[in-house]
Amino acid sequence: MKLSSNWDLFFDAKEKKRKKKGKKKEKKRKKKGKKKEKKLIMTKPDSFDSSDNRSKLRGRQLENYKKSLVLTDFQKDVIIGTLLGDSSMSIRSGKPHYSIKFEQGEMHKEYIFHLYEIFKAYVGSPPTYRYIDKAQTRKAWWFRTYRHEHFAFYYHLFYHTTQNGKKIKIVPENIKEFLTPVAVAYWFMDDGTFTHKRNAKEIYYLFSTHGFFHIKKYFIFLYERNSHLGL
Repeated sequence: MKLSSNWDLFFDAKEKKRKKKGKKKEKKRKKKGKKKEKKLIMTKPDSFDSSDNRSKLRGRQLENYKKSLVLTDFQKDVIIGTLLGDSSMSIRSGKPHYSIKFEQGEMHKEYIFHLYEIFKAYVGSPPTYRYIDKAQTRKAWWFRTYRHEHFAFYYHLFYHTTQNGKKIKIVPENIKEFLTPVAVAYWFMDDGTFTHKRNAKEIYYLFSTHGFFHIKKYFIFLYERNSHLGL
């Protein structure tokens, strides 16, 4: 009788342990299911708070998202300033590609991420780097916007087709219409420098104008508007 009771106690304990283990598994499974559901909610197509979500958009979802975008006046000024500097627009298969590429060297990595924050809604992936020399010792950080009709105006404003059919970046004849304080500030941040001579009070702010035509009149214009631009 005593032996039977001991076996009963043994099997009762084993059954309780099995049920307890089963409850733990069920609880873990439910917890895992909730995490998965939460992850799915965070990556819904109508949630665009992060580039991770936008990078997953394809086809009609991406096109619908791009239609919802609105280019702000501030973004327009930054585009003007950076296109006067180092940003660029490209041609693919002989046709304009209405996207903008922003690129700077390693020492200006923080500035690239600053630009990325400004145009984040127009970008599918955050900035990345590439090596710009064969020895792979020099990095450049860059990102590119989506192809978008909002950028078509700036392509036709800054790019000119030469007689031999080559596309080159130019300074538009009517550039002074777009030289707001913000545009000039980003032009300087993108491709400008400042210097001063030892034992001298003068400080020089320099804009890179290599390859630009008729740039002199635009600097005269900037000088005339010195007080307004705060330069």
